[in-house]
Amino acid sequence: MLKLNIPYFVVVGNHDLVGNGLTAYNEMFGPLDFSFIYNKVKFIFLNTNSREFLFNGKVPDIQWLDNQLKPSMEFTKAVVIFHVPPMHGDFDTSLDESFHNTLIRYNNVLFTVHGHSHNFEIYKPYNDDITCVNVYSIEYNKFNVIKISNDQFEVTTLDF
Repeated sequence: MLKLNIPYFVVVGNHDLVGNGLTAYNEMFGPLDFSFIYNKVKFIFLNTNSREFLFNGKVPDIQWLDNQLKPSMEFTKAVVIFHVPPMHGDFDTSLDESFHNTLIRYNNVLFTVHGHSHNFEIYKPYNDDITCVNVYSIEYNKFNVIKISNDQFEVTTLDF
């Protein structure tokens, strides 16, 4: 990643939390949950690694996510980025419904992004307006570029 000549942001993954990974991650990258607004789009990075927190009912932090998605004059749409997708065995099943309800509550989520499943896929797990983009893992020697324009998005795949 040091060779990249563009800015990048990191979302915590389950392997980042092994051993002293939480401490190392915090020192290198900062908080596990964070957000920023760029060009009226709010990018929300959320820790969804429930298994690594022993399915304690606090990961992901649904209240924090709800506060981030509350409508504001500063943004019109949001992109929610996380590692473990809902309805996966590593996601706290007791939080599936509240997670989904939070994503749809304000009708402002443009799409979500995750990568835990390693393969590329665009799908709608809830059969509603929430689109999930599962991005390639490094093992495929590919990466996804997501272009956002006029409250629409387009995903392309490039080889390394």
